[in-house]
Amino acid sequence: MKKICKQVTYNKCPELTQDEMYQLEKKCLTLLDKNYECICEKKSRHFPVIIESISPNLDLNPDEKEYKFYLSHCGQSLGNDFGFDENNHPYLIINFDEQLSCIIYNLKKSNIKHLDMHDSGKNLCINSDNILAVIDFGIAAVSDHFLTPSFLENRKAFGYHYYVGLKKRIAKIVKEKNLLPND
Repeated sequence: MKKICKQVTYNKCPELTQDEMYQLEKKCLTLLDKNYECICEKKSRHFPVIIESISPNLDLNPDEKEYKFYLSHCGQSLGNDFGFDENNHPYLIINFDEQLSCIIYNLKKSNIKHLDMHDSGKNLCINSDNILAVIDFGIAAVSDHFLTPSFLENRKAFGYHYYVGLKKRIAKIVKEKNLLPND
């Protein structure tokens, strides 16, 4: 399994400490891994898996600021300029509806709401097998526990039915990135 190191430098939410955002992402990824059930034909992973997480021991060294995750690699972010994989083949998401249904199913099953789905697609990845994945759970809600007022505002942006709104947003991003095969 290819892994990447994610240096956790959470400064995107001044309402939470770096430790709180680290713990939130760790909780989300742990729940997704524990509850994961792929309903796709290909039986793929649509979320990163924590291989190792490193948080500082603030009791021993209160000045330590390094939070890290070693995660399974989910591919290239859709937020990057891209179009071709390492073999010079175009990225195309095969069975997109099935993959998207699997992503939504597992988020619902784990009772997680990803609240940082940018229109740029930066928190979506695609790999060379054309598997779509959702990454970066530093801004999320677990079991409808919103840690800050701004998280609740992010949740409202998806509409009354959160998972339907998220599904529509991801579909819009993928369509705008021309990642669907021509039928």
